[in-house]
Amino acid sequence: FFPLAFETVYLVKDGNLVNDKKGGAVRTVDQQLFNLFTSVVGEEAVLEHVKEWRVFQNESSDLGAFVELIAGSEDWIVGVNRDSYDANYEQVVRSFVNLFVHEYAHILLFNKPEFETTFKNTFWTSSDLAHQAKVERASASSRFTVMSHYFDNNPTRFVSDYATMNAEEDMAETFLSFVLEGKQTGVNIKDKKILSFYKESDLVKLRTQLRANLLLLNAL
Repeated sequence: FFPLAFETVYLVKDGNLVNDKKGGAVRTVDQQLFNLFTSVVGEEAVLEHVKEWRVFQNESSDLGAFVELIAGSEDWIVGVNRDSYDANYEQVVRSFVNLFVHEYAHILLFNKPEFETTFKNTFWTSSDLAHQAKVERASASSRFTVMSHYFDNNPTRFVSDYATMNAEEDMAETFLSFVLEGKQTGVNIKDKKILSFYKESDLVKLRTQLRANLLLLNAL
């Protein structure tokens, strides 16, 4: 789905990276990123969902990571842009932690179609959909300007400018806030979006697990 030039593509077997090239090794940075992802989402989640790990480097891309369902299966590809990663800088590591929570949300919510439908029908307006169409028409260089402008005009409806891209990204960004923040009061729309996740007992349980993982990483 993503037309990227991957530096390395690994299979994930029994929770470990495997380079299928003859004599192929696992690069240190690739292993570091995979270990970080595993530490964030947990070993069980990796075993259940992840079958490929892809790494690319593109300093000009605004894509930090992605997940993609492997056609005809329930397994996922996880791809990550290693360009800015440096394990020695806490803030950089924390940004990747947040990125991985966001991407994991896409996997989780794909398996909750009723929740997705309710979220879209409840919170996404005709104005939001018109904005989404505008974002899709925008050039790569102007896309974030379009989203930032819409977010600035709707600060109580979205948790971030990226959340305005479409309902799927809104849900993933809202899930990140659900994990990182305390329970909201429900005063405005973005709070109500976060509170909608608390109605899902499985997600509440998962929130506790993820927060425990992030505490161990000093990322909460």
